[in-house]
Amino acid sequence: MKFVKSVSLVAALATLAACSRDASDTMDSAAGTAEIGASTAAAATQSALTVVNVDMGKHLQADKDVSDDTDTFAKGDTVYASVLTSGIEPEGQTSNIVGRWSFPDGSNVDEKAQGVAEGSNRLVFFLTKPAGLAAGKYTFRVLVDDREVRSKEFTVQ
Repeated sequence: MKFVKSVSLVAALATLAACSRDASDTMDSAAGTAEIGASTAAAATQSALTVVNVDMGKHLQADKDVSDDTDTFAKGDTVYASVLTSGIEPEGQTSNIVGRWSFPDGSNVDEKAQGVAEGSNRLVFFLTKPAGLAAGKYTFRVLVDDREVRSKEFTVQ
């Protein structure tokens, strides 16, 4: 019985592999959708640049990650957003990643852009005001090539 199950499994896998060679697959990423088909086999080994995670905190570590993940800040704090990216851009291309900070009323308070070419990277964005931040709920948005891909809310008390 065990032999029959193994043969059936091998046959099913062979059929699936044969079917997927001719069909195009769609891979969604934070940066968009990439079409991968038989004619673009080289592209199948690469993945589009994605934003994996956004961590927020009051302090940074040497690797650009936050050391104290939080979403609550005091008026005088510096708010750090550590954005982890992954993936590969086509040779010679760079994605533009924007960190946008919004006031409680929805208006933009600050925005910075950074370029990312390939691999796993941590980008750091920060918000601080000499007189302190106004109390309320804020939103940090991450845009890749002008498309919002992540957002994170935080509170200033």
